[in-house]
Amino acid sequence: EVCARHVALVTGGQPKVPPKGFQARAIPIDDVVCPEACRRLLQSNPALLKETWGIVGNSHTGVLAAKNLVENGLEEGGGRIVLYGLRDAKFAEPREGGWIKHDGIGLKGTTARWA
Repeated sequence: EVCARHVALVTGGQPKVPPKGFQARAIPIDDVVCPEACRRLLQSNPALLKETWGIVGNSHTGVLAAKNLVENGLEEGGGRIVLYGLRDAKFAEPREGGWIKHDGIGLKGTTARWA
């Protein structure tokens, strides 16, 4: 069992509202996927650097949120991240003919390299 006071519901292009009775603080997706917004969030709330973060969604957006939290000092502050996903993360794979396998969910660019 894992407990987290702060949870990022990183569900991709269509953010979802936490269900009624949700006990953790839900952080808006834009506050963790945008590096500058993540930096501002953590600088204005330094106690967040010591917390356990639960990130629901392990596709590109979820891993990007984890990357931004780590790069903005979460691990140095004593915090940690628990990444929840339904299946293993996939990487976007360029294919012949110009299409990309796993384009909608796959890890890409700097996020793929970081992961």
